[in-house]
Amino acid sequence: MTKEEVLNSTWGQPKDINKTTTRYGTREQWCYSGDKYIYFEDGIVTSIQE
Repeated sequence: MTKEEVLNSTWGQPKDINKTTTRYGTREQWCYSGDKYIYFEDGIVTSIQE
């Protein structure tokens, strides 16, 4: 999934976003209530933690 697809899904807008940029690319952690997270690498979902 892309970021846009996540935003248009039941997940919606995250409460917070943590971003890390290295020479290998950009990683983001989208934080949701209830200790739920979605992880992205270069704009694509790599994992979901519920």
